[in-house]
Amino acid sequence: MLVLILAYMGTIAGERKSGTATLLYVRPLSFTSYFLSKWMIAGLIAIISVWSGLLAAYYYTFLLFEQVDFVKFIQFAATYSVWILLVVSIVLAASAALPNPGFAAAVALAVVFLAQLGDGLLGAYWTVSPVKIPNYAAQWLVDGPVRADFWWALGIALLLIAMAVTFGVWMSRKNAADTKV
Repeated sequence: MLVLILAYMGTIAGERKSGTATLLYVRPLSFTSYFLSKWMIAGLIAIISVWSGLLAAYYYTFLLFEQVDFVKFIQFAATYSVWILLVVSIVLAASAALPNPGFAAAVALAVVFLAQLGDGLLGAYWTVSPVKIPNYAAQWLVDGPVRADFWWALGIALLLIAMAVTFGVWMSRKNAADTKV
């Protein structure tokens, strides 16, 4: 998570701070298109990177230990990909909202860390937290997660992704005037 956050912390805030965003803001480009293009590329790079690592791990597990059911592996990787997209959405929303990349990284790290800490402390009392998605992903490799809890957590995660993207678009529009020229 730290690598993802550090990789994308300056995606929008860094462009605004360096003045590069000025070149984009003078073109007939909507802020929705601007933010969604950043989000799609960041998400795609993150997903491809994670899947490459997971496929390599799958291959070496197959060679060195025993065969893992490929369908279970795909379920695991697809579920974990939702968690990756949630983190990327939080980072890009923070980058759109805050004035510099370091502050965006700090806020994104704090949000992810505090959500995981809260889930670790109080997670026994709820089962539909989107922070439990990595746990549900791992459960696919064994017997699979409890379906109702899994679908609720996945739905909430997708809703949070949509909210973070909407917030990022809104903050990109709002902070466009703060761009260095």
